[in-house]
Amino acid sequence: MVGALSFLLILFCNTRTLAEQRLPEELKGIGVEENLGATLPLEAQFTNSRGEAVKLGDYFGDRPVIVNLVYYECPKLCHLVIKGMVEGLNQMEWVAGKEFDIVTLSIDPAEGPELAAQNKAGYLETLKNPVQNDGWHFLTGDQENITAVAETLGFKYRTLENGEFAHSGALFLTSHQGVVSRVLYGVSFKGFDIKRGLLDAVDGKTLSVLDKVLVFCYRYSEKSNGYVLFAENFMRGSGFVVLTLVGLLFGFLWYGELRRRKNKLMAGQAGVN
Repeated sequence: MVGALSFLLILFCNTRTLAEQRLPEELKGIGVEENLGATLPLEAQFTNSRGEAVKLGDYFGDRPVIVNLVYYECPKLCHLVIKGMVEGLNQMEWVAGKEFDIVTLSIDPAEGPELAAQNKAGYLETLKNPVQNDGWHFLTGDQENITAVAETLGFKYRTLENGEFAHSGALFLTSHQGVVSRVLYGVSFKGFDIKRGLLDAVDGKTLSVLDKVLVFCYRYSEKSNGYVLFAENFMRGSGFVVLTLVGLLFGFLWYGELRRRKNKLMAGQAGVN
């Protein structure tokens, strides 16, 4: 038994070593090192799609914010990530600029507001619910400020020899104060997961009754990269509902029995008279 376990352990370690050795050099160190609870550098300076100088903090203060790092001339992955986010947003009743904001930041310091404006115009047309209050912001900036944001988020990327960037696909969900609350990975995002992630970043006092139920019953699962029904809370909540319904049922039956006895008594008195 011990020998078999030792063999499996050696096999597992060798498999990991081989996988790391086979990983292309340009992809080593690429990914996301989650910094949940970290606060974004809100004083970092950028340029918006209109060519105006702005601070990252200009887009925080009222609502939770979805932050994604891309570059506008990315040949494929960045656009897949944004497209996946849009498809998820189109499944939600929440509207950008009303319940949350979006900040899309280029990691390429060579890109300027013209490219940001072109991308913004194209992606806004794909949203089912029109953005309110200019709630989706496309930014560019210099390397120092880009690095400050990327390092806070734990977003690891690398510039390749051909000028392109090796990076991963992710959405960073942050509070209205710029605190990183959740990271969603991949190029496909469910509207439920985006909304539930945003709810994680919202003060509970601002939630509707239905949203509070979502917060209560669901929690994030790293295995599924999404939100799953939290059995303990669900059982606790459903148990309360069942007890309430049983109580109402017994109350209804008790009230019905009282009325039946009262009517029988009144009928008997009427017969005597």
